[in-house]
Amino acid sequence: MDKRHSGSILLWLLVVGLAAFILFNMVSGTNLKGLFKLPVGVNKIAPYEKTPAGPVPIVADTLPQQPTPIGFSSAQLSPYYKQVRIDSVIRPDRNAYYNAGGQFAIYADRSMKQPVDVTGWSVRGNKSGSVFIPRAVSDYTPNTFGTPQNTNIMLESGGRVYVYGSQSTLGKNFRLNKCMGYLNENYKFDPSLPNECPRIDSGRLALLSGKCQDFVRSMNTCATPKPDDFNRISGFVEDECRVLINKQNHISCYNDNYNSANFFSKEWRTWNSDPMTFDTYHDRLVLFDKQGLVVDEYTY
Repeated sequence: MDKRHSGSILLWLLVVGLAAFILFNMVSGTNLKGLFKLPVGVNKIAPYEKTPAGPVPIVADTLPQQPTPIGFSSAQLSPYYKQVRIDSVIRPDRNAYYNAGGQFAIYADRSMKQPVDVTGWSVRGNKSGSVFIPRAVSDYTPNTFGTPQNTNIMLESGGRVYVYGSQSTLGKNFRLNKCMGYLNENYKFDPSLPNECPRIDSGRLALLSGKCQDFVRSMNTCATPKPDDFNRISGFVEDECRVLINKQNHISCYNDNYNSANFFSKEWRTWNSDPMTFDTYHDRLVLFDKQGLVVDEYTY
């Protein structure tokens, strides 16, 4: 058999074999696409956009993430745009019984990585002046020695700064901590401060009589014992119990819990002294950072 004849036979066998392979896969339902998958680590070609300068890859990060407020351009947006937001708005109403001067708060989104200094930021209505975020006492101590110093407000992730259109009954702005509820006894805050003072450690109570434990557990948190309280326990509790009860006050609470976890809150309370001049019916409030760039807007 010559080479030409044998070559024809070999070609015929290849064609017959390929046809049989295709027929078998059609009958068995095998997906032939799996035979032509890209190797691991090789990516598909990114989509392209036709431009006069040639094809340019479409990059998702370049697409706008948030709509720009009406009346402003994207160049006027703050790096903190929509990371800090206006909320808890109460419009001013001089006839209202509660918070007649109005209020608002600014809130830091939990996705924010680093604290931001918001002292000097401002909120402005459509046809009113600006309300500025003031300085405040970061560590309010009940110790009578020295005057608490104001610092710039560092707003943390998940933190909130309240601004009220009224006078501070204490005469100061401050950050809350676990013992601030004691101030409600001598000052009328509107709204009142949270009563979140830690209770006496159960381990210390366990060493005292059952009557003493019952009395201590019945006491309100953030409440200094009154003379009537001591009269109620006269004659049936030990001296150690009286000493423990007598330590239920703002100073002892502060000293005993200062180093505990989460002693300081992420919430600040500030007062603007004068009623806010925002519209009593409807308004758009815009939050600006220190550079005058837009951070957020709120309409009511």
